[in-house]
Amino acid sequence: MELGDGRSTLLWTDVWNGDEALEDRLPRLFSHCTRKDSTVQQAINSNLHGCFVNRMSTQANDELQQLKVILRQTQLTDQPDTRLSAFSRTKDRLDTSAIYRLLKAQGHQDDPSSAFIWKNAAPPRVQMFFWLLLRGRIQCRANLYRKNIVDLPNCLVCGMDDETPDHLIFECPIAAQFWRVLGIQPDGLHCRNWHHIQRVSGIPDDQYSAFIMMCCWVLWKRRNAFVFRDEVIPIRTIFLQCKSESANWKARMPKRSKRVAEDWSTVLQMAINSVPM
Repeated sequence: MELGDGRSTLLWTDVWNGDEALEDRLPRLFSHCTRKDSTVQQAINSNLHGCFVNRMSTQANDELQQLKVILRQTQLTDQPDTRLSAFSRTKDRLDTSAIYRLLKAQGHQDDPSSAFIWKNAAPPRVQMFFWLLLRGRIQCRANLYRKNIVDLPNCLVCGMDDETPDHLIFECPIAAQFWRVLGIQPDGLHCRNWHHIQRVSGIPDDQYSAFIMMCCWVLWKRRNAFVFRDEVIPIRTIFLQCKSESANWKARMPKRSKRVAEDWSTVLQMAINSVPM
């Protein structure tokens, strides 16, 4: 969302501050919220009064302080909010052909790449992200440059090359190091060929694509943390975030697949142990 008066922007589930929804950035606080459908305007005007249960965990209280800072720094205008989309050609026009291809891909599980994306327990927003990634349509700087949204296409994290999808996932130095620690040589790899790329040792076939999507999702969020919040996240923390995500995703898996999350945790812990503090 491009924030204006805050009347149609949902506080928790819309992306209006930084790169991700507040329900994802402040998950413990969100679990204590009693008004999950509040708008940004309502949250600011109410000063969050009555929005949460009476007793909250220490972690939730810490996240509440973060939310208060965000709201204090938020300036509303008298203009209406604008809803943007990865499927927008302009602010007022959707790319209907891309939406059609997305719907068609979801219904054709016989295609290897489609099955890799949709036939797993990954959250829908991550499946959507991965579908865009494999088709080179994520909002990386190379794509934004072609749309005249940014002045330069270079990667802000490393400053070395244009920030294409392949650069972001495989070529940026810390991303390349991430895959090498997992036993994959990233040189010359392309996002569109994930279903053909060398497999990570120790990760079961069941839900394997979900594991890969989780790793790419965490790398994407690391990039966004740097671009939007100037946060430098080291490689060891990336693996810790992957391990945390794997624990959350376990709840989404069918009963027969829940054991694979334990295998994920084992592989990720080995990676964590191999990286210097």
